[in-house]
Amino acid sequence: MRKKQINIFIYVAIVVWIYAFIGFNFFYPVKTKNIKLKNKKVIDDIYEIMKNENDENKETTKNSLHRWNEGINKNIQKNIKIINEEILQNLGNDFKYIPSMTELYWSSKGNNNSDKQYVSTHMDGPFYYCNVYRVLVTINGNQNINTVFPNDKLDINLKKYDISFFDYNKAPHYIYVNKNKNDKSQRIILKLHYVESPFKKHCEKVHCKFGRQTRYLFERNKKNLYLEGRIARTGLYYNTFRNYILFVIMLCILYLLFYNKNSKFIYLLYLFIFTEAIGFLYILHFNFISYKYC
Repeated sequence: MRKKQINIFIYVAIVVWIYAFIGFNFFYPVKTKNIKLKNKKVIDDIYEIMKNENDENKETTKNSLHRWNEGINKNIQKNIKIINEEILQNLGNDFKYIPSMTELYWSSKGNNNSDKQYVSTHMDGPFYYCNVYRVLVTINGNQNINTVFPNDKLDINLKKYDISFFDYNKAPHYIYVNKNKNDKSQRIILKLHYVESPFKKHCEKVHCKFGRQTRYLFERNKKNLYLEGRIARTGLYYNTFRNYILFVIMLCILYLLFYNKNSKFIYLLYLFIFTEAIGFLYILHFNFISYKYC
């Protein structure tokens, strides 16, 4: 590559780096917090209904089971409405509930293939410019499973009636198994989601589509990890550790600018620009695809 072409390419890399850095760091996360639900009866009611469903489906004793909002029965929906009202009182008027993202989830007792993403540090979404709370309402806890939010220095064992609030896109977290405990009960979690201005309507739609697409990939790759599952996991890790990658890329740019333009570090810039372009198109495509319940 000629010297002039290399210079132009480095400047392109700088522009892409600035875009990535601002997009990742300009928007601050909503605050992580944990509270107890005041109205405990609604949790007890949901637990009894789900326990009966669990007993009818013994497969859930070892595998995860998931239901979207439209698949949740009406008796549970009534209780979710009461929980939602209490959460909105805590969050304030700036937030709006996203019913299309509501999930009921029986946790897996093993960590195979796509389940393994939960035991690795990760962030749930790539939409850094959106303020979306993911709220975990614990229907039934498990003393073995802890959730860690490293940026907030929080290590939490979610117990029945606990509610955990964290940023869907900007709060890194992971779970681990506490081997000092011997709790064989299955963790049951209700996942609720809330969006804050700006871009409320847009953020609600893209998160709904993203959640359903990633859930499909998760379920498809649970027993066998296919190429799409490996790509999705790689993208998840790239987003999670993006600041570290940006630091390395900046060192490469400085080296190429001021020391040796013919260095093989130029190939790292190729890879960086390609990856960021793919990531941008991936985020953009959620504006054009459609899902039945979004």
